[in-house]
Amino acid sequence: MPFNKDLHWPGHSQCSTGLLIKVWCGTIIINGTAPATAQNTVLGDSSAAVTAGLNTAVSYAGDIEACSVEIPAIINALDGGYTPPKTGGDPVRSPESLPTGNNFHSFDSRLMPTEEAWNVGSQMADSMLEQYQAAHGGAYPDKAAFVLWACESMRHEGIAESEALSLLGIKPVWKKGKIKGVALIPSDELGRPRIDVVFIASGLYRDTFSDKIEMLDDAVRLAAQAEGDSYPNYVKENSDALYAALISRGCDEETARRLSMSRIFSAAPGSYGTGLSGAIDSSDTWDDEQKLVDLYLSKLGYVYNGEEWGEPNRDLFRDNLGEVDVAVHSRSSNLYGLVDNDDCFQYFGALSMVIKSISGTEPDMFITDLRTVGVPQTVTLKEYILKELEARYFNPKWIEGMMEHGYAGARYMDKKFLENLWGWTVTNPEIITSDIWDRVYDVYIEDEHNLGLKEFFAENPYAYQSMVGRMMETARKGYWDANREALETLASEFQQSVQTNGVTCCHHTCGNIALSDYIQGVIDGMQTDDSGDSDDPSAEVLKEKATEVAAGDTALQQDNAQTGADSVANTTVTGGYGENLQEPAAPQVAPPDVGVSGQVMEKVTHENGETGTTSTPIVPILIVVIIISAVFVGIRWKKT
Repeated sequence: MPFNKDLHWPGHSQCSTGLLIKVWCGTIIINGTAPATAQNTVLGDSSAAVTAGLNTAVSYAGDIEACSVEIPAIINALDGGYTPPKTGGDPVRSPESLPTGNNFHSFDSRLMPTEEAWNVGSQMADSMLEQYQAAHGGAYPDKAAFVLWACESMRHEGIAESEALSLLGIKPVWKKGKIKGVALIPSDELGRPRIDVVFIASGLYRDTFSDKIEMLDDAVRLAAQAEGDSYPNYVKENSDALYAALISRGCDEETARRLSMSRIFSAAPGSYGTGLSGAIDSSDTWDDEQKLVDLYLSKLGYVYNGEEWGEPNRDLFRDNLGEVDVAVHSRSSNLYGLVDNDDCFQYFGALSMVIKSISGTEPDMFITDLRTVGVPQTVTLKEYILKELEARYFNPKWIEGMMEHGYAGARYMDKKFLENLWGWTVTNPEIITSDIWDRVYDVYIEDEHNLGLKEFFAENPYAYQSMVGRMMETARKGYWDANREALETLASEFQQSVQTNGVTCCHHTCGNIALSDYIQGVIDGMQTDDSGDSDDPSAEVLKEKATEVAAGDTALQQDNAQTGADSVANTTVTGGYGENLQEPAAPQVAPPDVGVSGQVMEKVTHENGETGTTSTPIVPILIVVIIISAVFVGIRWKKT
């Protein structure tokens, strides 16, 4: 809403939110009254400023209502019809993107960063440095890491790029509004050290903004070769150190010099993503974070510069990350947060985990918060993500909104919220601590807001079972120091769910023998008889099924190897993720026999015994041969 608390009506001390709601909802929306008339009706007077704001709100409301054209527009496009173009973007931040249902586009990338973006980006760089210095006794960071996403840059038009350029002591050069290159800011004018910067670009950014990759590469090289600086030049210092390391590994001088100033990394050409979402979710396939670190370095360790475009160089990537003191990512979307998008923890969250594994210290993590136009700010990752948790996922209003959507809401709570929270827990355990998981337990299991979640999850049992399983797995792996009462409640809930509904068979429950043993141990501890035997089959049946399927899978692979069958290599297998992504994933486990009906796929072996029977359909083949022969004879007869 385009209102603020300082708007005034004649005769009224202040325009309160309650009065605005009464004018807006009671008269304009419901009765269709004109804004000026509505003010007179409710308040006996009107204000030109408020009238203008209400007119804008009416326009926004019409645009939102017109979004119903989206489905007809898609059908029209599929029928070969014309879809008019329109600028896309976050509808809260950019209301002109409404109504939806258009062939949306971004903008001419040659305009990025705009002069406005440069001004804001420079301010954000100064803000980040001030906060870093306040936490580190006035010291400057040696190197910063930036995560670059295409959609983010489309929305903020180059603010993140400008922030990085400012740290380097480089400024854009425009000609008629378009970027024509970059220029060095003199050291005395800059008034501080040149901060080194390394970039991790998404695959979409690499494809969409290849010209920006070239611009940033030029900027780093210009800063690295600056001479006569009055302040330290960390870009040059780090480049010299990398050059020496490359020479020691056998690189020739020209290649070493070029690579020593390379700072932009992404996935291999044609590849996208980090692969970490599935790997972290399949938590039974790894025992420590090092496998995840190796996956990150392998997937994103491709260097991009003027000579090498997507050449693998994991060692160079690792060397660059080992020097990072601070990491930055921008957020300009009001629709999506850090927790309901797995890319956030895959790229940015995991960056902290990787840097810590190399240097031994996690970097300071900052978010350039651009969600509100005209009010940019730099905040710590911890502040941003904890505020999001309280405003959304622990907020009873948000939960009620999800509950209104039935199974889809339950799935969002499970897959979008809890699984992504698990991703953040693994990558940033110093931020997502046990206290956060205590809150998850209180809000979703104990239903502290009395929202009727028990009844809601009774209608959505598989999402609930997955959530309970994830919470138990979080405790099992040591990321949540849950109290005994919580563990016993979760074990009982999981037990009852399996007995009543069967196994949900998500990536962290089916085939996870360690989790099955853990749940069984909690259940056994709850028994009061001297034998210590549990009369609950749920956890044990998971273990038995996992063992059976794993054994069957091993036998099947051995049989395939003996027969020379190569179909396994071309089979898509769903399940866990191992260290080698080229290998088939861990097998899914069939649910126990608790009344769930369906077909079971079994391996059937046909042996050639004494009867000489075969599975080959002889009769149909003979019929086809006879028909072909008859046709051939007929053609020959006709020619004669």
